[in-house]
Formats: sequence, C-alpha cells, structure tokens
Amino acid sequence: MRKSREVSSYKMLMLVELVAQACPVSPKKLLARIDVPRSTLQSILKVLTAHHWLIRGNDGYRLGPQIGAIGGVYLVSVDLRTMAAPHLRRLADRWNMTVRMGSDANSVVYIDKVAKGALPLHSEFGKTVPLHCTALGKILLALSPLDVQNRIIQRLELRPIPLTPLSNVTIF
Repeated sequence: MRKSREVSSYKMLMLVELVAQACPVSPKKLLARIDVPRSTLQSILKVLTAHHWLIRGNDGYRLGPQIGAIGGVYLVSVDLRTMAAPHLRRLADRWNMTVRMGSDANSVVYIDKVAKGALPLHSEFGKTVPLHCTALGKILLALSPLDVQNRIIQRLELRPIPLTPLSNVTIF
C-alpha cells in the first residue's frame, strides 16, 4: 500500500512538471508522456485542478495559482530579499515612492516592498496578481526581449480584477 502511494505521489508531481515544461498541454499529450491509464490521469488531473495546482483551459492544462502561491512563499524565504533590500531602499529614497520587487511569468508574485511617499501601496508577499493588472508586471514585460513579450502576451488571459479593468490586449 505504501509503495502504491509513493508511486501515485511521484506520478502526480511528474504530471505537474510536465505541464510546467509544455504549458499549455492537452490531456492527450500528457497521456502520451506519462505511464498511467487514462482513468488514473483523469483522476490526478481532477485532484490537481480542484486544488488549483493546475487550471484547465480550452487549449489544455496550465499551472494554477497554487503553484504561484507556494513559489511566492519560497521566494519570500530566499535571501534575495536581503540582497535586494539596500537597492529597494535607495530607489524609494531617491524617488520618494513605493518600490516593489516581484517575479514574472504570467503573473507577478510580490517578493518585497519599501513603502515611501504619499501613497504607500498594499502588497501581500507571496501573493500572485495577473501580470497585466500591476505596474510591476507591465514594467517586467516591457523590459523583456520582444520574443518573450509576444510569448507571454499570447498566454495572458486578460480578465479584469477589481479597480483594474484592463481586459484588452491593444490597450495593454
């Protein structure tokens, strides 16, 4: 019984890694890449989507927000914050503005912030916010190479969130 659980857990993790490498990926392609019966694959995908580790879209499965949240918690614990803190403070002091640090993909994960100026913005460390809904996300995208920009923009699901109703690629 224990060996069976270990194998199942391993296959679930392998499945998440496969989606991360080939995002988005269809169930048919996943079935071809992982050695499990179709019913087992469907069961694993059902669990992973129910817990937001994966999201199913029209073009297949993508990584879900739970991956970002776990990654965000990890990033918060990394020494990167300590290394970046003096630079963030220097920028905040120079411009008298709030400075945020985050990572990029299809969304922004807040890693650190130095609040300054008249409008100290709220940020939850480890929180994932859609790339197109934040100034940080837009600048990360703007400073990326053109091929990366195009690849990311094609994958974006431009759904508005409260107070940021941007939902059109042309306006973005």
